[in-house]
Amino acid sequence: MFTTTRYFYPHGIEGESMDNTSKEFNDLDKAINHANRYATGLRFAGVQVEDEKGNIIYEITSDMEAIDYREQKVLIEEPTPSIEVVEAHTEKVIEQEEGTKMKKTLYFEGAGCVPRGEVENCRIRTAFTNNIGERIYLEISGMETNKQNQKHYPGIQYIGFIDSCHYITDEGNDENKNSIFHRNSKTLGYTKSEILSFVNSLDCSFDQVVILPDLAGYRVFKDGEGHNFGDKFQYNEALTNRAEEIRKHFYALEKSEGKQYPNLSLWVDQENPELLHLLRHFNGYNKHWSIQNVDNWKETIRETTLGRYAC
Repeated sequence: MFTTTRYFYPHGIEGESMDNTSKEFNDLDKAINHANRYATGLRFAGVQVEDEKGNIIYEITSDMEAIDYREQKVLIEEPTPSIEVVEAHTEKVIEQEEGTKMKKTLYFEGAGCVPRGEVENCRIRTAFTNNIGERIYLEISGMETNKQNQKHYPGIQYIGFIDSCHYITDEGNDENKNSIFHRNSKTLGYTKSEILSFVNSLDCSFDQVVILPDLAGYRVFKDGEGHNFGDKFQYNEALTNRAEEIRKHFYALEKSEGKQYPNLSLWVDQENPELLHLLRHFNGYNKHWSIQNVDNWKETIRETTLGRYAC
């Protein structure tokens, strides 16, 4: 007699208490086939096949590694790279990092929903300080030209409109009192080179503009009053990519739960860029989780009170 036991996380969150289901077989091959068949899904945490004495004969781990304990596995060690190879690789990485640091970058928040040509977002905004100490807020929207307006913008596929461009002062009502360009009074080609050129025409000397994804954490408007400045923002691409993997995990989880349109929100805390907030919407109520460490998020995720959005 052989027993196949499948372990799973009830809510798809690693670290929570596991449940399991078991099934007995008279034939070992059937027990293993059953294990392989059900080793799937976001909730899957592992499966084991045991004999009557409780000895594990076959196992599939949560990492989808199949281990047949009837066979002796031979481990082949990777050759250790020479000191020269390691040093050469290290020098190359340092050169790449130094080359990136030398560029003066202005980061934009992507505030729209879709890209426009080479620009990753159809609506972008930022705040920055120019070379003579003036603080400036800038917002641009991009649209694709059509038959009706191409005669006004010949040879341009994507056109950008200056939605707002004004000095930031302590007076208040800056958009009206301290405007540089009034809404839609200025247009430009909606490309990164054109945007960079326009920014630098405001007494700046940036080398590049970068439009950030939502999970990069840059928000030009602070939660209270004031602005976060795009020329001071510290972008962590690796951290952003790990946050995106977390979003994909919960998106797939909600799809597996039968939601045609997953309904969740994941965002970066404004005070702590390594803290993520997860908000999930259920029938009649919401739940909020705090993720303290994106590198080890499955162990650090905790359900917490948000104080808004009814949770």
